[in-house]
Amino acid sequence: MLQESYVLIHQEREDENNRLKKELSQRDFARRGELIRRRQAITGEVFDEARQKLQTYTATPAYLRQLRDSLTEMRTMLPAEDTVYFLTERDRALQEQLADLCPAGSRFEYTADIALGGVRGENQSAGILVDDTLDVKLEQQEEWFVQTIGLTVKPV
Repeated sequence: MLQESYVLIHQEREDENNRLKKELSQRDFARRGELIRRRQAITGEVFDEARQKLQTYTATPAYLRQLRDSLTEMRTMLPAEDTVYFLTERDRALQEQLADLCPAGSRFEYTADIALGGVRGENQSAGILVDDTLDVKLEQQEEWFVQTIGLTVKPV
């Protein structure tokens, strides 16, 4: 009888411990989910604001200078023959101001996959791609932002 009581008490204690562990684990999981959602919201807000500022920047003379500098640098990395310089459709208006930087044998094309601006040079025959778009630069900053700001969610 004493042995049966001991086994019953031990089993009840183990069941209670397991129940508490499960409950704590579920609470921790839910709390981490809330933190992740909040981190995503903060990051989204920051990067939405950055996108808006970059959109404003693309209407400035500094942006034209940046495009010219990017093209000048890309010309040293990409062969002139068959290179395509991709710009956003919005930058079509700048073509005259950029034309002197497009080497003979190369051309400009306008694409919707560059949303913010900048330039991407591609030479398929040489297998070279140089991306200096604002889109890629902003994307690269996002992971850095999460880590630097301390928004990572670590298991307890």
